[in-house]
Parts: sequence; structure tokens; C-alpha cells
Amino acid sequence: MKPKLTIDEIIQDMKDKGITFKYVSESEAKDYLSNHTYYFKFKSYAKNYVKNPVRNKYSDLDFSYLQDLARLDMYFREIVFKITVDIEHLLRVQIMNASQNNLTDDGYSIVNDYLTNKNQDLNKYLLERSQASSDSGYNTALIKNNYPAMPIWVFLEVISFGELIDFYSYYTNQYPIGNNVSKYLWSARIMRNAAAHNSCILNRLTEYTTEDKVNYTLKRSIKKTLPYVSSKDLKKYQKNPVIQDFMDILMVFRVLDKSRSTLTRRLNDIDAFLQRCQKNKSYYDKNLQLKSIYNFICSFISEFKKSL
Repeated sequence: MKPKLTIDEIIQDMKDKGITFKYVSESEAKDYLSNHTYYFKFKSYAKNYVKNPVRNKYSDLDFSYLQDLARLDMYFREIVFKITVDIEHLLRVQIMNASQNNLTDDGYSIVNDYLTNKNQDLNKYLLERSQASSDSGYNTALIKNNYPAMPIWVFLEVISFGELIDFYSYYTNQYPIGNNVSKYLWSARIMRNAAAHNSCILNRLTEYTTEDKVNYTLKRSIKKTLPYVSSKDLKKYQKNPVIQDFMDILMVFRVLDKSRSTLTRRLNDIDAFLQRCQKNKSYYDKNLQLKSIYNFICSFISEFKKSL
């Protein structure tokens, strides 16, 4: 078990691990770790840097480098959250359009079948909410007024993002629709959860998974839609969970946002983020992995824009 450290002990622990304080003083670092973040979260960004296994020290890592990554992660989470919220809305729109144009779907039976046969836990939860004495919560009145004969247009308003993804898969299995994105939604769910819970995302930039974790449906879609994205780079960076998930949500967004209006706004946010990454680019001069990832994302976004 690792001991709990005081703020002074944390600074010493970082120095013992080879983390320097060239651009931020130790007193400024103490203030930052006391009032803006905490050591466990902050230190996780060090995974993007190489540690000498014998000396157990980082060879080129300054406190300011971790501080910059932490800030970039905050900006990135904001973008991811916006995109995944947009995807959530557009999924609801797609389901409702499919339902409205489907004469065999009365808007009630599919919901009842799903709750009865597929998600009894959700059914139990809705029952409890419908019988609750309090009307607290934004959706309680909707549930009380419509359960158990709940139409699809109400049901879509009261379920969570995870439940929406599950229902989307169920609906599209019962009634096949065009532009089905069910095979891409796992990444949207986990990125949404990470962003919503303020979890670190960019602390995994140099982490690579095995071949079996690659989403080949996504890979084929990218190669078909963005043929000039380097196949070699795509093969490499799809093994990184952050890069694969980010490319995934952009490709889903591209399918769902037919007007391109919301997608264009998010691409502007991404451009601003990539520009912000350049603010302290000297911090990453010796980190060839991070520089390579940045260059790949820039090229991917460039090709992505051309496809719109």
C-alpha cells in the first residue's frame, strides 16, 4: 500500500522520480496541486513519458509539461463532451424519423417489447419512478403521465445515453434503417462517460492495445471515406484507445449530422484545440511519440474536412 503524502512530500516524490521544476517554482507547484488538481490525477500524465527502468526516473520531464497536458486534456474533454452530447441528440432524431416513416411501428409496441424482453431493470426503474410520491427530477412528470403505455417519443426523452445506445441497437435489429451506426457507438459511450466524469483522457496517448481491440468496421469506413489517410499510420494509431475512439465519434457525427451545421462548429473547436497544442510546443521537442500523434491527428482532421 502506498502511503498518503503531504504536499511537501509530493514535491519531493516528484523530484525523486526525476521530474524537474525549471519553468514552475516549487511553491507555484504546491499551489497548483493544492487548489487546481491533485497528485494522483496530475501524475497520470507522466505515463506519456519514458522512465528509466533501472534508475526509476524520468529522463526529460518537467512539472510544466504535465501541467500543459492537464490543461490540454481539460480542453479536449470539453470538445468530446460537446460532440457526444450532439451524437446523443442526433441518435434520438434518427430513431424518431425512422419511427415516423415506418407504418409497421405504432410507437408503443417497440418500447413495450424492449422493456419486457430486453431491459427489465429499466422497466423496474420506470415503474418505481412512476409510483414515486415526489415529482423531483426533470423527467419524473413525463414518466408518471405515460408509464406503462409509454410512446417512443417520450421514452427517448427519459432514458440515459447508455440506455439510448442499447435501445438503438434493439430498434435497428427490429426495423433496419439506413446509416445504422450501432457498430460505432461503444466509443461514443466510453468517451462521453470519461468526459462527463472529468476523467483523464490524454494520459493514455502512448498506450497501445493488441490487434483484437481494433474496430475493423471503423477502419474500413475511414479508408472508404478518407482514402488519403495513411494506411500505415491508421494501422498504428487505431491501436491507441484515445485516437481510435476520437476518430470513431467523428465518423459517427459525420453520418448523423446531415446538415453539417453542428459538425462544422465542433470542427472549429478542434482547430482551436490543435492551435492551442502549439502554444508550448517546445515542451514536446524530445517526446517523439506525442509529436507523431499530433501530426497524425492534424492530417486526419484535414482529410476529414475534405470529405464533407
